[in-house]
Amino acid sequence: ANEYGQLGIPGDDILVPTQLNVSNIISMQSRRFHTLMINENRDVIVFGHQYQGRLCLGHSDTQETPIVTPYLNGWDVIEYEAGGKISLFILGNATESSTSETLSGTSSSISTTEDSVTLNTDIS
Repeated sequence: ANEYGQLGIPGDDILVPTQLNVSNIISMQSRRFHTLMINENRDVIVFGHQYQGRLCLGHSDTQETPIVTPYLNGWDVIEYEAGGKISLFILGNATESSTSETLSGTSSSISTTEDSVTLNTDIS
């Protein structure tokens, strides 16, 4: 029960409760093969099966330990969902530390496909 690192711990047979090396988690969503977390700094922490880029890491390698996704750094995550084969995000305004100054719309959403991240921005 952990064949893709969805528990955030390397190894295939994790059968007992084990503490993760993450702190200040305020929200979490998990599906069969991947997990998404938000910490109090509003960072998106991901791990598990990276099939078709569902973890927003810019590659398709399995991520066995928790990592902050750089593609959402600086965005205000309003809502998110760990879907069966996708991860969806509704984003608010980007801060100055976001990955792109041109993506500063009032409402945005991100979906992932194979090795890419698509950002749709509603500029009002």
